[in-house]
Amino acid sequence: MHVALTGASGFIGSRIAHELHKEGHTVTALVRETSQREHIQPYIQKFVVGNQDDHSAWNDLLDGADCIIHNSVDWQSLKAGDHEAHYQSNLLGTLQLMHKALPRQFVFISTIAVHHDMRPRWNGVI
Repeated sequence: MHVALTGASGFIGSRIAHELHKEGHTVTALVRETSQREHIQPYIQKFVVGNQDDHSAWNDLLDGADCIIHNSVDWQSLKAGDHEAHYQSNLLGTLQLMHKALPRQFVFISTIAVHHDMRPRWNGVI
């Protein structure tokens, strides 16, 4: 299977890329211009440079892909508290990428569930 993977250079994405490669799958990775790539180079068939909401990168990312694993997040907008940028990049960008990926299977990894502890005082509300 050929998998398109966003967030491939990060902690979780790099493990996903490694495991996919180990199982015999090929991977096209979406990485930012500033992303370190050396640690995943052996596991990636093709790198596509762009952000997760970069529509111009999506055709190359999805070319030949059987499915997509969406694992990236725009942390800068969250750290800056810029809710509009967060909405545009993370929410709207994800929904648009999901639509573009049709009819492929789309696996979305929720970064809040992966990176953060759900505190009891939150009562299940993020």
